[in-house]
Amino acid sequence: MQNIEIIKQLQEKHKSIDKQKLNFYIRNLVLLEFLRYNDNVEYFDEAFESIMLENKSLDNELDYALQEAIFITLQPLRRDIDIKNLEKIIMGWSGQILKRDITEGRYAKDLIHYFDDDTLDLSVENLKNISKEKLKEYLEYNNMVACEEKEKCTKSLLKMVSKNISKPNMSDELFYSKLGPIYYRFIRIHPFQDGNGRVSRMLVNYMFNQRNDCLPIGLSNDDISELSKIQQQASKHIYIASMGNYLSDLQYEDCTDAEKMLTANIGTYLKNKQNQAKAKLFGAKKENYENIRDNRRYEL
Repeated sequence: MQNIEIIKQLQEKHKSIDKQKLNFYIRNLVLLEFLRYNDNVEYFDEAFESIMLENKSLDNELDYALQEAIFITLQPLRRDIDIKNLEKIIMGWSGQILKRDITEGRYAKDLIHYFDDDTLDLSVENLKNISKEKLKEYLEYNNMVACEEKEKCTKSLLKMVSKNISKPNMSDELFYSKLGPIYYRFIRIHPFQDGNGRVSRMLVNYMFNQRNDCLPIGLSNDDISELSKIQQQASKHIYIASMGNYLSDLQYEDCTDAEKMLTANIGTYLKNKQNQAKAKLFGAKKENYENIRDNRRYEL
């Protein structure tokens, strides 16, 4: 689906928001993703409209970075996504981001490692003194998981997503109590070799887009750092609760007490970001969005 069609769908969903104001907000969300890896705002201003309208051939790395930022921002906002095909859609998102061949429709067959526990100090200083054999043994025994286990947990997670967005009358309290664990689990399961943070942000906005009164949100690097702190705290507690088996409980829908308590903080954080978006876009203040290329304060 073309970018402009997704914007029209979003405008139709949020008719009460001035189109110019909404477009400017989406533009800033794209910029936030673009600036995560590039700081060339001048190029963004020059190329954004052409790439957004798909009138420009992509012939340099900045073009591809901007196209990726647009893709990350807009794809979760499509109104024609069938939740029955969610697994295939998630693979498509990852394949687009990583430019990976996904024709076989399966997850990356790699071993992944999770948050460190306290049994081994993996600081730079100590790594110099650890033998390769000892480090390999530690990672294989404590911090690695086979892809089959990862795939099982990912499928369980996507079932949670489907259940969470298929109940139109779900209360905000229940929605955010589910959103926190889903975001946390996706990062913990880490289904792809790269791009997991980007796909997790897409997944959050996809879920927001399924609720009539919700808007897409942007997560800055500071936001991601704060969420990472909560995730690490949750991981430490869950590691202790599950006797060191990181994924033993993540393949089930019901949270452990440790996960439930700590991921509630993630749900609250995302709820606050949603409320900020609503305050900005549903607020009464009308701003001037003309000559936006002269506006260097891309605030979200």
